[in-house]
Amino acid sequence: MMKKREATVNAEERKIWKDVSAELMSDEEVCHDGTVNVMRPVWRTDCLNSLIDKLDGRLRDCPQSSMFMKRRVYVGQSPRQKPLKPHVSILGHHISGFPAQ
Repeated sequence: MMKKREATVNAEERKIWKDVSAELMSDEEVCHDGTVNVMRPVWRTDCLNSLIDKLDGRLRDCPQSSMFMKRRVYVGQSPRQKPLKPHVSILGHHISGFPAQ
């Protein structure tokens, strides 16, 4: 999913996306009916969530990805603990959700 999103990133968004890693992505669970339940990490920032929403919108509009994207259902927040690495700060935005220091 991360690679599909990366393919839709424009030049302006690349400034933020270049430091995004898989550990910042949502948890996903595939159900028996093919639905994908998606849970965002509770500690991820609004800045990164907004960018991901924008990229997912582009994928929903793309004929090659639209069926896959329509099966994704946001079901809440993930209780997963945040990674034990320093926060990521880009242009003054702490995109990973780690507190500013």
